[in-house]
Amino acid sequence: MKQDYTEAAKLLQQYVEQHNLRVSYERGVILKTMCEQDQALSSTELVEAVKQHNISRATVFNTLKLLLSAQIISPVQARTADKTRRYELNTGRRGSRIEVVCIKCGRITQSTDKVVETQLYGKRWRNFNISGFTVYVYGECKHCRALTARNKK
Repeated sequence: MKQDYTEAAKLLQQYVEQHNLRVSYERGVILKTMCEQDQALSSTELVEAVKQHNISRATVFNTLKLLLSAQIISPVQARTADKTRRYELNTGRRGSRIEVVCIKCGRITQSTDKVVETQLYGKRWRNFNISGFTVYVYGECKHCRALTARNKK
């Protein structure tokens, strides 16, 4: 699911102005790269994705820290086989989500399911009004299944 860059850029602009920081080309590229992804990224994947822009690893880590402080991104709370922390944008993250997590490679993709959404929103929660949810589904992605099948031959 592609995220809304305009909304995220506006939030970043407000944050840097409030904290007397500068808007940099590198921060913009990193944010735009995250917005263009349809899955949560690890810091290593993000470093690789912005490599052609000559953005250093330190700049990526510092920008992730800034985006976390600004609450523009958040760490994904899924358990993955590689224990890698992944990050996703908070913008456009209203309502319900299903995170599909590969237990072998750690790849995380987002999905929706109207049946699950209807069941959770339709359930009567004692002393609680539900405003949204995230469901984690664990399994093996098609790439890892293909590798497993090849290795068995």
